[in-house]
Amino acid sequence: MAIVWYSVQSWLGSEPVSLMLRSIFGKDLPSRIPNHFGSENATTYTFMCFFIFWVVEFPFLLIQPHKVRHLFTVKAVLVPFASFGFLIWSVRKAHGKISLGSLTDFHPTGTAFSWAFLRSLMGCMANFSTMVINSPDFARFSKTKHSALWSQLVCIPFMFSVTCLIGILVTAAGYEMYGVNYWSPVQVLEQFLVTSYTKGTRAGVFLISFVFAIAQLGTNISANSLSCGTDMTAVLPKYINIRRGSIFCACLALCICPWNLMATSSKFTMALSAYAIFLSSIAGVVCGDYFVVRRGYIKLIHIYSNRKGSFYMYGNRYGINWRALVGYLCGVAPNLPGFIGDVGAPKITVSEGAMRVYYLSYWVGYFISFSVYITLCYFFPVPGQPVKNILKDKGWYQRWANVENFEEDWKESLKQDDLTGDEINVYEYSRGKTFF
Repeated sequence: MAIVWYSVQSWLGSEPVSLMLRSIFGKDLPSRIPNHFGSENATTYTFMCFFIFWVVEFPFLLIQPHKVRHLFTVKAVLVPFASFGFLIWSVRKAHGKISLGSLTDFHPTGTAFSWAFLRSLMGCMANFSTMVINSPDFARFSKTKHSALWSQLVCIPFMFSVTCLIGILVTAAGYEMYGVNYWSPVQVLEQFLVTSYTKGTRAGVFLISFVFAIAQLGTNISANSLSCGTDMTAVLPKYINIRRGSIFCACLALCICPWNLMATSSKFTMALSAYAIFLSSIAGVVCGDYFVVRRGYIKLIHIYSNRKGSFYMYGNRYGINWRALVGYLCGVAPNLPGFIGDVGAPKITVSEGAMRVYYLSYWVGYFISFSVYITLCYFFPVPGQPVKNILKDKGWYQRWANVENFEEDWKESLKQDDLTGDEINVYEYSRGKTFF
């Protein structure tokens, strides 16, 4: 999913690149470049912009994760000025008027409106489904166990709401000016350039597009390339590090053909909802395991051992927690019929009830996998479980441990048959680095 998102975000980044090129070389630049691409959803010019963005962001993949934070600092400073400047510019060009309502010919009421609202809400949650899973990739760099709490608690609901509001108002102003419902605000910026190719407009469009490209670059690295890198490091730590995993993500992203996913908003939201059914079940299992079953207790040294007796080998030679696998599959299963109906599988009729379950895909997958996993752990406890009865016994077993000499302690523990080691929570750190 990180690879798919990396590709999609790079395609979105090609739009501001295109506007910058057109601001410099002429608004008719796309028509001056011959099209030999052979796809109805992309041209040679649009692919060129996509590849330019891909090449520019590639060097940032070679930077260590804790050093790339300076890019986010630049992004945090510039983006608010560009976003609010774009909003003010749009509303002023619309003479202070914005269009209200659905801005389409579809005006749902009653039950149809309720389900349309829920589907939109699920689309928003699906957008966050990858970040819910890979947030520990960044939270583990926190200096304290509460550092990541307040930033996420404030920024995600508030700042994302502001971002969405700016996009809605710009689109509404664009509809007032051009009578077209542009589902991407960048397309409204493109109309500024097309309808008024003056020096001031060209400068304004170039600067806003430049900042939007930086914002897209930061988002792609933080949410996608690093996520893929850390996951691949966990799979093959002997051969792959975060940098190599990020490079692999970028290379494979060229094969995704994101222009087909982004051809229409309906295709994009369908793709979002589709893979959210798999990620929601993962989130349900992870949260059930950490907050209910283990109560914050993690024995770090056992994580780095595949010897018999390690808590995380789960009593078998392959280290498979079958309870998690069953919980995951149970969370995915109820959404599969609706998923088949949504993608338009031929000769298959899906009931309205199954489709409505799918419309609630994230909640359904999350709570079913969460409940099934906890139930299985109740009857079949996992190794290292700190309480006997996970439904009745109380207690929270998160502990702070000094890991200054972690490597020495870990090697020493491997010599012991009982695999003893310090108890440590996943948020702990040493010298600004983490050992997970």
